[in-house]
Amino acid sequence: MKILFVDSLSNQVTEAARDIYKSQKCTIDIAIPSSLPGITRRERFKSRYIDRVYKIASPVSNFDIFKTDLLDILNEGAYDAVLPFGYKTTVALSMIKSDITALSSIFIADKDIVMKVHDKYMLAVTLRNAGFDVPKIYEKNDIYSLADCINYPVVIKARKASGVEKAVRYANNHEQLHFSFGEIASQVSANQDIDDFSDPLVQEYVQGDIYDGLFLCDNGSVLASMAQKRDIVYPSSGGVGVEVSSVFDPIFIQYCSDILYFLNWTGPCQVEAIKDIKTGRYKLIEINPKLWGTLGCSIHAGINFALLSVLKAQNIDFNVKNDYKATRYAIIFPMFVNSLVNIRERRFRRVVLMLYHILTGRVHTELSILDPAPNIVRIADSIFEVVFKRSSRILKSDFNNTLQGRH
Repeated sequence: MKILFVDSLSNQVTEAARDIYKSQKCTIDIAIPSSLPGITRRERFKSRYIDRVYKIASPVSNFDIFKTDLLDILNEGAYDAVLPFGYKTTVALSMIKSDITALSSIFIADKDIVMKVHDKYMLAVTLRNAGFDVPKIYEKNDIYSLADCINYPVVIKARKASGVEKAVRYANNHEQLHFSFGEIASQVSANQDIDDFSDPLVQEYVQGDIYDGLFLCDNGSVLASMAQKRDIVYPSSGGVGVEVSSVFDPIFIQYCSDILYFLNWTGPCQVEAIKDIKTGRYKLIEINPKLWGTLGCSIHAGINFALLSVLKAQNIDFNVKNDYKATRYAIIFPMFVNSLVNIRERRFRRVVLMLYHILTGRVHTELSILDPAPNIVRIADSIFEVVFKRSSRILKSDFNNTLQGRH
């Protein structure tokens, strides 16, 4: 089997390549959307399980060239399957799904469904109107008129984007809301199907722990599922999972499954929800229509959703037992290192505890003795960020000092 990954050389790409190769002994190449023509340091230190690296245009900056570059690779390479990882590549590939399937195979949702899920405002309104439990949505009239109905704090999110640096803000009052709303809305994207910062979504801030429902579906039918809890997030006000643990919660899995059945979802996705500390009920944050950053947790727990996506694309039968293992997983470089800067409390204790848990096998990480090259550059980059760019690049947040929940 010959597989083409489409994304950057992130930790989840490396984890997927390791496990898929060990299972299938296949050839894995990667097409990296980038504005940098040469081979970067991270690409020189790629996983030993990835054979060839292609550089292609970014779908955001030049979608037509991106499409041409990718289809040329597929036309020449005779790939059995294509697998995107990030939201930009997943959205972009859904837009040319028919072109891809003429040359290879891919298991993702059609464009119209991906767009409905990718647009956070459209998704929230659709699910609210269908009776699902989602955080309260504030409309633009309420925001601009400084309506008394706004109960602070609130979270402001770009309609179509990812990442806490550009796409998420929090507000405790009208002044902060107007500033943060304008800060997000003022950003410009060359491709609004992929990144759209206009008219951000404003919702109530829900206190509670963040849970991820990890799924592979076919027209709304669940093929594989798993749940995990975000034990540490970066930044602390609410963000990506730094350390996560698998959990067994049939109520949460059913909540997510009902949503995905309603949406008729196909492919892998991550359903983010908060367990409301006041009511004990789950409330949807968003659905990431892609494979997730903490993919290593599900792999170590016994379910490789990336591999299953490839097998499904190839119409290869598989049986998944959803009685996955209890697992803890942490992304050390750069996320855990960054969180040490972001979360000031008990830093030394956290470092010692993490080292102890890694050495005793209680926590799995992206580090691998058999595949050390990808981590060399990540370690170097993490040290550089902390030492030289600490104030400008590493996020700090005191928003959550008095609020125990995250959104």
